[in-house]
Amino acid sequence: MNLKPSKRQQIFEFLCNFQNQYGYPPTVREIASEVGLASPASVQVHLRSLERDGFIERDPNKPRALKLNQPDKGSQLSESTHGESESVSIPILGRVAAGTGVVAFEDREGDLVLSRDMIGSGDHFALKVRGDSMVEMGIFENDWVVARAQKVAEVGEVVICGIFGDEATVKILSKLGEEVELLPANKNYQPIRANHEEVSIFGKVVALVRSF
Repeated sequence: MNLKPSKRQQIFEFLCNFQNQYGYPPTVREIASEVGLASPASVQVHLRSLERDGFIERDPNKPRALKLNQPDKGSQLSESTHGESESVSIPILGRVAAGTGVVAFEDREGDLVLSRDMIGSGDHFALKVRGDSMVEMGIFENDWVVARAQKVAEVGEVVICGIFGDEATVKILSKLGEEVELLPANKNYQPIRANHEEVSIFGKVVALVRSF
């Protein structure tokens, strides 16, 4: 059986090949494009892992200053040598409204790679934020929110939920019962109120990823 190399191993092999061909390492965006990762932040997770395990050395003050170590050990890259938390590939399923509603789940747009320690157990998905209704909680447009897939949540939790059929939004769950109330974190927006049967909870937000 031929197993597909891990993203970590693909990145290291690309670094080696690129360095050999051009004499300098690729940018983070070039790496993301080559291995099929949607976010530069996901690439950084793998680069930090490679650096931690001694396969690369980086100069934080020089974006392309990178030294490759032990290139003959690529076959060992799929395993962490220090017992660190595993990396998890989170599917990006589309966009979520942080203002007005949008279609919740579109075609899969890519993946985010995060530490299991960061998000905890369970199945997760990521959505890109559009709008500014959650800015007072530090959730801004074009951020990725990572949610644990679940159909129930507690009052006070930040949730991804569908409203009136197929629209979705990220809001604070304020009230449960016959009527559901969803609160924005922006004084310029009003709470959303709907009957219980008109609201579907898709997940609880557990992490936020921002690309600079």
